[in-house]
Amino acid sequence: MSEMTTLVGLLDHKARTQPEIAPLEFLGDTANPPNYADLDRLARATAARLTELTAPGDRVLLVMPSGTDFVATFFGCLYARVLPVPCPPPLPGPMAERFAAIVADCAPNLLVTERDWVAMLAAVEGPKLVSAHELRESATDPADFVLPEVRPSNTAYLQYTGGTTGSPRGIVLTHANVLANLALASADNVLTGEDLMIGWLPLFHDLGLVSQVLQPLYDGYRVVMMQPQDFVADPAHWLRTVSERAATMAALPGFAYDMLLRRIPAAERATLRLDRLRIARTGAEVLDPAQITEFLAGFAASGLRPESLSTAYGLGEAVVHVCIAPLNTPPVMVRADRQRLERGEVVSGAEDAETVLLAGSGRPGSGVWVTIASLDEQRSLPEGFVGEIMITGSSVAAGYWGVEGGTIAVGGVDGFLPTGDLGCLLDGELFVLGRTADLIVAEGRWIFPVDVERTAASATPSVRAHACAVFAVDGAVVLVAETKHADEAAIEAIRAGVLARHGLELKDIRLVGRGSLPMTTSGKLRRGRTRDLYQQGALN
Repeated sequence: MSEMTTLVGLLDHKARTQPEIAPLEFLGDTANPPNYADLDRLARATAARLTELTAPGDRVLLVMPSGTDFVATFFGCLYARVLPVPCPPPLPGPMAERFAAIVADCAPNLLVTERDWVAMLAAVEGPKLVSAHELRESATDPADFVLPEVRPSNTAYLQYTGGTTGSPRGIVLTHANVLANLALASADNVLTGEDLMIGWLPLFHDLGLVSQVLQPLYDGYRVVMMQPQDFVADPAHWLRTVSERAATMAALPGFAYDMLLRRIPAAERATLRLDRLRIARTGAEVLDPAQITEFLAGFAASGLRPESLSTAYGLGEAVVHVCIAPLNTPPVMVRADRQRLERGEVVSGAEDAETVLLAGSGRPGSGVWVTIASLDEQRSLPEGFVGEIMITGSSVAAGYWGVEGGTIAVGGVDGFLPTGDLGCLLDGELFVLGRTADLIVAEGRWIFPVDVERTAASATPSVRAHACAVFAVDGAVVLVAETKHADEAAIEAIRAGVLARHGLELKDIRLVGRGSLPMTTSGKLRRGRTRDLYQQGALN
């Protein structure tokens, strides 16, 4: 792929050299899967109309389900040199908040959706609304549309952050950034046209867009996609498709593995064949060793191999991939001394010491460099010391979309980008421990919220670690957890468990109903927002 330097050139090349190959299939779509020639033709038709409605550099919001319309419109924007902005629909809850924040930040000139969603979006305050089908009804013959000159340094699209610790920010990604990250993932995963991925991640999510649309175009592998809501409704259907189609790749956030375990009975797991999976990518802000171990044990009867469960670390500021576990390597786990960890060091614990089990998130990919910096960002730290994860490389974006339509420069130690994540490097492996904004310092000790949350979940079956938030208020530590049944016994079990394991006295324990804790659209807990709601008395 050395001749491909932009995403525009990538699709154009595929359409000219492999026009009949269909890289993407959408489950439930009655139309034939689009081949490269179809995608190029639809993108050109879209671009022809966009040049009449917009100017180069304008932002175009893409709000539509996974499907041909999304892919054709995304590339149509690239062909027209306007900036596509993948965005969730404004459904009640986190998606509506995210939609409003993105519209306010990037001031889009146009909102494109599919025909079935026009009525729903017509009632939403926002930019001019048009369907993808209408966009393609240009008087210009797609064959007559001339591709513009696009340079690798030109901005390709805006990818908004999840907003875990604040409002979503628009990452300005160039064609060069994206192509560099595609090359990284291709080389480190040894991706080929023989691979098949079964996906369900939404295309407004960075991992969904890259692994299910852009990477297959780069490497030639095929992707079969289902809608995210169909996965949530019936995760077993997704896994059956992985089994029946003999898929070699899958990518899931941590909460999805938990969902599969809880909702697919052991008897059904035994009927599945997952031995053909060579890469089952799992990534999270902090990987859960117990969850990984339980998932591997739970699906061992399906033929799932430990070395196929590939841990990773990524973020939108680097397109998506930063660290990837080496192929055919089981997840790396380290049992760290708890007292040393609370002082900012990761060392193996002695047999008689209190320890914390940590899971590694892989090693820096080709062309990406990772360093750990002190929390004041003044110096790099040696291996084994905890600090802020910082990254640099050709995949890393130059900045965020600014309120005046420019970019906000990012910096750090020696030009490395601060990620806002806490972690350490140990023997070349990255261990992610949380967010810098969530770290609690109590009596000189570093308290990692996720560690305390897991302790609370182990203390009572009525609480799950992934629906529990620990944070500080005026120097005191508070825990809020979702539960079906709030009772004094559960509260006392949590209080005693946290005190025994962490020597930490919780000022308040608040048990709330399911669905009360604020999450991002990708299922990540927003601890800062939870603290705000707690202080406002808005948690029930």
